[in-house]
Amino acid sequence: MRIVFAQKWPYYPNIGGGSKSQRLMIEQLVRLGHDCHVITPGCGPGYEAPAGLTLQLVSGLDGLVPAIREQAAAADLVVLPNDDHDWAMLAAAVDTAPGRVVCLVHTVQQLPFGARAFRADERATDLLGRCAGIACVSRAAQEYLATEAGLASEVVYPYVYEELLDAPASDGDTVMLVNPCAYKGIDVLLGLAARLPRVPFTGVRGWATTGDDLARLKEHDNIEIAEPDDIRKLLARARVLLMPSLWDETFGYTCVEAMLHGVPVLASRLGGLVEAKLGVPYSLPVKRIERYRDDGVAWRPGCDVPAQDLGPWCDALHALWSDEAHHASIAGRSRIAARRFVDGLAVHDLSDYLEGVAR
Repeated sequence: MRIVFAQKWPYYPNIGGGSKSQRLMIEQLVRLGHDCHVITPGCGPGYEAPAGLTLQLVSGLDGLVPAIREQAAAADLVVLPNDDHDWAMLAAAVDTAPGRVVCLVHTVQQLPFGARAFRADERATDLLGRCAGIACVSRAAQEYLATEAGLASEVVYPYVYEELLDAPASDGDTVMLVNPCAYKGIDVLLGLAARLPRVPFTGVRGWATTGDDLARLKEHDNIEIAEPDDIRKLLARARVLLMPSLWDETFGYTCVEAMLHGVPVLASRLGGLVEAKLGVPYSLPVKRIERYRDDGVAWRPGCDVPAQDLGPWCDALHALWSDEAHHASIAGRSRIAARRFVDGLAVHDLSDYLEGVAR
C-alpha cells in the first residue's frame, strides 16, 4: 500500500514516546513492503531514510495542509496522529481522502473531548467520527474513546522494543525520572529527594521540562540533571525508575523499557500506566491533574497541580532502595513480565490493521 503520514513534529531525532513510536512503526511498515510518504516540518542530520520511505520536508506548520491535500489524493491510506492541536491536518485529509483516513491516538489529552482533554472541540470530534479507522496504543485509550465520545477503535500496541530484547540487567545507582515537569510529577520527585537526602536522584530533561523545572531540581544537592540520551544508556544508570505522572498516560513505553532492563518502576495508578506495569508492583496513588489552563501554549497548557500524599511513594522507594532481596525480586519479576508482553507483540500488527481498514 501507499501510506501517507503527516506530523507536526520533526521526523528525527525524537524527543517523546509518541514521536519515537511513530517513527519506528513507519519504518516497520516500510520493511514489510509498504510505500510510506511522511510529511514533516523537519528531519535532523544523520538520518538515512530506508528504501521505500520518502520524507517530504515542508516549510513550517503552514506547509502541512497543502502537502496533505496534494499527497492524499493518490494514497491508499492517510494516517495522522491525534497530536494535531487545531485539527487542520485531519480536516484536510478527511476532505481530500474520504473513507481512507486513519487517526493514530498517541495522547489522550490531545483528544477533543472528555474529562482529560486539554480543550473540547465538537468539530474535531465529528472529524474523528468520519475516519475510516481509529487505532490507539492502549486499552485505556480505547476505553476513553468509547466512554467519552462513543467512538470505536482498535488497540495496536506499537512494536517498539526490539532493540531492547537483549538489554543487560541494570546495575545503576540512581532513582530516575524522565521528563521532569508538572504533568510527569516533578513535585513527587522533589518531595522524595527532600525526604531522602542520602538517596541520589536523576532528572532527565525532556520535551516538557521548563527552565523553572530545572531551577527547582538544582535546589537539591542529591538531584543530578541529565540530558536526553539513548534510553539504553539512561536506564543502565537507574536502580529505580519513577513515573509519578499526574495526567493519564496513554500507555507508558518507558515503563516497559525499564522493566526489560530489570529496573523496578514506581508508577502512578492512572490511565495507561496501570496497563504498562503488567501486573508487577508498584502502582501507587496520586491525585491527578483535573484542570488545564488556556494560556496560549496549545501543545503544553498550564495546569493546576494538586498536593500529593508522598507516604506510599516514600515507603515503596525505601523498600526498594534498602532491601536488596526485595529489589532483586521486583527486578526479576519486571524482566519476566516485560519480556512476556513484548513476545506477545508482532511487527506486522499495525500493517495487518491498516490493510484491514483499506479493504
